[in-house]
Amino acid sequence: KGTLFGRPPETDAEFKIVDVTEGRGKMAGCAIFVCETSPGNTFRVKMKGALDSLRQYGVEAFMRAGLTEEGAQIVTEVQLEASLRDQPTHNMAGVPGYAARVASGHLNGKPNIKVTRETMAHAQIDGDNGPGQWVSVVAMRTAIRKAKQSGVCVVTVNLKKASGDCAPGVQVRLASSIG
Repeated sequence: KGTLFGRPPETDAEFKIVDVTEGRGKMAGCAIFVCETSPGNTFRVKMKGALDSLRQYGVEAFMRAGLTEEGAQIVTEVQLEASLRDQPTHNMAGVPGYAARVASGHLNGKPNIKVTRETMAHAQIDGDNGPGQWVSVVAMRTAIRKAKQSGVCVVTVNLKKASGDCAPGVQVRLASSIG
């Protein structure tokens, strides 16, 4: 039997985890890891109950790199959701790279994300060079709050003051979750 962190029985090749998705049907609740031994040569490994473990891994990796707990939780959820939607980028495979950017100081692990200008139907966000996943969630939450009050809202983010990716699927889910 193959194991996730060992080698599959049919090969002695080393491999890396390149993606993770959630199982469906009988596999619901399982994380399905896509592993690659060489470009284009992949196999899948399932782990029951691994979603909570992945969540814990992401939060721990980001906090060790220097993100606050709030930021680590938000960025991890964005990355995990991207993986569960089979998005080829911005997923759990990207956690080590993003954590390294925080640890190196390329991203601010303790950003002061704030609204710098606003009207009833507009807000401008300064992301303080925080991870784009975190800044974009704050921006979408601001847009939702303001839209509930005024009926419509536009939020802009100063791109020089936020770094990384926004994972737009998460923003759509946030907006659609409120009806």
